[in-house]
Amino acid sequence: MTRLTDARERHKFEVFVEEILASASDAVRGHLAELSVPDPFRLRLKVLYSRETISAVLDNQQELGNVHERKPHAFRLDVSVGRTPSRRVRLPFAILDAGRPNMFVAIAVCAGEDWQVLVRFLDARYPQLVPVYLSQRELIGSIKTLRHSTPGLDLRVREMSATEKIETETGKRKRSVREWTDEDLDNLLIHVEDRRQIINSLRFDFHRRINDKVDVIPTLSCKVTRKAIVEISGKFAVAWETVIADVVAAGAEKLKFFSKRGLRDRNYSASPLAIHFKKQVFDDLAEVRRFVDVMRKYPHSAYAVEHGNPYAHLQLSDRYDGSSFELWAVTSDEILVLPRLRATEGAVERLIHYIYDEFREGEVTDAGAA
Repeated sequence: MTRLTDARERHKFEVFVEEILASASDAVRGHLAELSVPDPFRLRLKVLYSRETISAVLDNQQELGNVHERKPHAFRLDVSVGRTPSRRVRLPFAILDAGRPNMFVAIAVCAGEDWQVLVRFLDARYPQLVPVYLSQRELIGSIKTLRHSTPGLDLRVREMSATEKIETETGKRKRSVREWTDEDLDNLLIHVEDRRQIINSLRFDFHRRINDKVDVIPTLSCKVTRKAIVEISGKFAVAWETVIADVVAAGAEKLKFFSKRGLRDRNYSASPLAIHFKKQVFDDLAEVRRFVDVMRKYPHSAYAVEHGNPYAHLQLSDRYDGSSFELWAVTSDEILVLPRLRATEGAVERLIHYIYDEFREGEVTDAGAA
C-alpha cells in the first residue's frame, strides 16, 4: 500500500474523494469500489439510525457553519478541535441510505484523528441521529453470519481488543487488552470465554479459497467495533455486501425490537424488557449496590432510587428526549426494564448499551413473552 507524505498530494487525494462522495448517491458505492486508498487514509463507515432525513438532522449545524451540504447525502464537516493550538478539520463525508427503514451509513475516507472528530460530531446529534451499538453477542453473531454467507472465502481473525476483569488489592478492576493473532473464529471465542473478556473490536481478513487451497493475500481486511464502526482495506463492494449489510441488519432488527415500548405507543399497556444474565448476579448484595451506583452515573439523566437493598428499584429519566424507565433488580439473574409514558427506541438502545458497558452484559428479551 502506498503512503502519501507530500501535503499537496494528500490535498489532491482529499479533493478527489470529496468529488466521489458528492456524486449521485447511487454512484458513490461504485466509485468507492474502484478507489485505491493510500496510507494514512482508510475507508471508514459508521451505521446510524434516524426517523428524520439527514438534511433535517444537520440543518441546525449548517446554520452554525459547522457543516456544508453539497448534496442531500454529501456534506463537509468544518470545525475547530483542540486547544493551544487548535486545528481546523475540513472533512468531506457522505451518509447513504442503508437499504433498511431508517438505517443509514456514514462514510469517510480519512486518517484516524479526523475520523474520531466526525464520530464525535455524529454522536452529538443524538437523539435525532441514533448511534447503533453491538453487544458482544451481536458482534460475534454478525461475524459468524459472515463466515457462513461467504463460503468461498476463508475468515481469519488478526487482531482483537477487549476488556477483562482483574483482581487487585482494592478489588476488581477492568483492564484493556489488545492481542494480535492468526486464529479461526471458533478458537478465538474459546480463548475469550476462558478469560471472560468483553470484545470491543475485531479485525479480520477474508482470503479466497479454492477447494482446500487458500490465497495468502487477503481479498478484504475489516475491523468491526461494538460502536458499529467498520474500517476497510481491500474490496469495498465485498465489504458492503457482507460486513456492512450484516451490521445494518443487526441494528435494524434490534431498534425495531426496541421501538414502540412507551405506554403512549401501546394504549397504556406495559411492554417491559428483561436483561438476563448467565450467573445469579444479584445473590451478592454488593452487586445490587454496584448496579445502583452505576445507574446513578447514567449520563444526561435524572434518577430516583426507590430501593437499594436487598433489591434495586430506580426511576430514570433521559434528559435528551424525555424517555423514562423503571429499573428493577429483584430476581437474582435479571434486570427488568419497564418503559414509562415515553420510551424511544434510541433511548432504550442508549440505556441497554450503558448497562452492558458499565455493569455487565446479558441478553435482552421481551419480558412479556411466554
